[in-house]
Amino acid sequence: MRFTNVEDITWWIDQVTSDQRHFAGPRWLRPFHFAVISGYVHRQRLTTITVPNRLEGYAARMHLWQAIGLPCPRSITERDPAGRFHPLTPIRTENDANQAAEDICQLFEAFGTTDPTLKSVDTVLCEIAGNCFFHSDAPDIRGLVCAQAWPGGKLAQLVIADGGVGIRASLGRNPEHHERLAVTNAIELATEWGVTGDPDGHSGFGLTLARQLMEMHQGNFVVVSGQEAFCARAHDAYRYNLPQGWPGTIVVLEWKTDRPLNTTPVYRSWPGSQHELP
Repeated sequence: MRFTNVEDITWWIDQVTSDQRHFAGPRWLRPFHFAVISGYVHRQRLTTITVPNRLEGYAARMHLWQAIGLPCPRSITERDPAGRFHPLTPIRTENDANQAAEDICQLFEAFGTTDPTLKSVDTVLCEIAGNCFFHSDAPDIRGLVCAQAWPGGKLAQLVIADGGVGIRASLGRNPEHHERLAVTNAIELATEWGVTGDPDGHSGFGLTLARQLMEMHQGNFVVVSGQEAFCARAHDAYRYNLPQGWPGTIVVLEWKTDRPLNTTPVYRSWPGSQHELP
């Protein structure tokens, strides 16, 4: 299975926002598809949506309607999702984020994921979900989390999305970034060590950790925020200005499940000794 790219996400945003109640969708849906639908429905306060019949059962099992607070049109028998997916989950409290991290780790543990990978996923998810509380200013639902693994395709995807102010506006609260923001992709800037929009409060390192973890382990790091996007892989980084973006932030992490993740080399590459090694 191939990695998701920025064009996949922006194409889907265009599809969802151009027809507010009917989502035709690609042949296969990934977690980011559900996060975009849910985030848009919440923002527009839609009361009905239509998903193609061929995708309805899948969307129901991924808890699309529960996440957006609408009645599910299809009665399904819930299956044990262990080893396959973690359904779309709204994040309203820090406890929600911690529980989602625990559940997602159980998902990956079900098909033999190594302990360093489990700890890496847990740490990254908790850090990025924390950004939803401290930086997004999103009302009510602070974020959305969804994950899926395809053991046959040796691929996993984790998505954290919010409908907040976006990375550029968040960093803009810190005057020391104003000069660089005028000439730099804000998402790329946010992945640098020590960069924060709130130097006197929460200065999490979630995006820095996530980017470097994916780069060091041949994974895929994609972020869409406002009118910008950024993608980083092992040896390449791409920056985008978007004609139509996302009022908030979507973070997509993908990695090959046959290549263990480990945060230790990331921590060792950082200056100082502020963080304990796993």
